[in-house]
Amino acid sequence: MFYRISKYNPDDYDENGKYRYLQEWTSYSDINNKHCFPVLTRKEYERVEENYLRTIEEIAELSRTDLFEIRRLERWTVYSCRWKENRKYPVKRMKDFFRDCLRNKVWGAAVGRQLVIDVGYDFYIHVLCDLPAETVNSICANNQLYCTETEFCEMYDVLHRWEDEELLVPVEWFGARLQRFITKRLFKK
Repeated sequence: MFYRISKYNPDDYDENGKYRYLQEWTSYSDINNKHCFPVLTRKEYERVEENYLRTIEEIAELSRTDLFEIRRLERWTVYSCRWKENRKYPVKRMKDFFRDCLRNKVWGAAVGRQLVIDVGYDFYIHVLCDLPAETVNSICANNQLYCTETEFCEMYDVLHRWEDEELLVPVEWFGARLQRFITKRLFKK
């Protein structure tokens, strides 16, 4: 199943899918930005960021994912050089990677045996996993986040390779039939 997780309440979008609150903060760089309403403090940012990290950790635990491999790594700061593409990292270490993604220092898709996570722009997280929607919604709600089940994954191309199994999934191909095929192929028991 594909999920989009965010701090944005789905009820706050208009009938055209546009978010109603244009002055809402959307990134780490918005801390103390006077154009945001209300003005984002570092303390509030860190509180919300921790909700995201806890959500990712809980989804990984329930998905039986203990290692992630970073794919399609993009380094945006010198600080991001500590991450290596195609190297496997334990979930606890990946918490720092996801924090760096949320703070726009680096980007990459995190691929696990049962889980793919992409931290997108504007504080959206895209998740591909085999957990039921009720479970993911509950995890998000407990961490003051919102979850939307989607028909397609808004990730960039996802290269899923785990122990010599490879599957390239272009975004434009995502549809109900292909989604079922991918889910069966990636998460076969």
